[in-house]
Order: sequence, then structure tokens, then C-alpha cells
Amino acid sequence: MAAKARETRFLKVYGLTLTQRDALIDAQGGLCAICQKHEAVHVDHDHVTGQVRGVLCFRCNAALGQVADSSETLRRMIEYIERTS
Repeated sequence: MAAKARETRFLKVYGLTLTQRDALIDAQGGLCAICQKHEAVHVDHDHVTGQVRGVLCFRCNAALGQVADSSETLRRMIEYIERTS
């Protein structure tokens, strides 16, 4: 029953079956779409459009959440790191 509930949740939230999610992970070589170091486990999606972008590790998924998916904030973070390193 838990497997069916999980499948239903993925379809409702992401519009994906678990098989489609697994195919995304396989296409990424099993690794996070951003850092490419850690296991891909969290489906990432655009919170405005709902479009799935990829599958991320916990750290990268949390980082995007912390900056509210703001590319401008991420640019400023990169500039800050480069300027202060």
C-alpha cells in the first residue's frame, strides 16, 4: 500500500511516475543534477510552473530552497565567494 501511495503522490505533485523519476536519475548518472557528487534523491521542480527540472541531493535541494530559487541571489553568492576567496 505504501508503494501505491508514493506513486500517487509523485503523479499528483510532480506529474511523474516513479519509473519516470528513476529514468531522470539514471540520465544524471545517479548523481545530483547540480553538484554531481551526491546521490540524486529529491525531485526538483519550478514552484511557479510546476515543471520538473531534475533530481538533486539533499544539500543542493535545501540550498535552492534557502534562496527561494532566486537566480539573482545565487549570482550574488557566486560573486561574493569569488570576491572574498
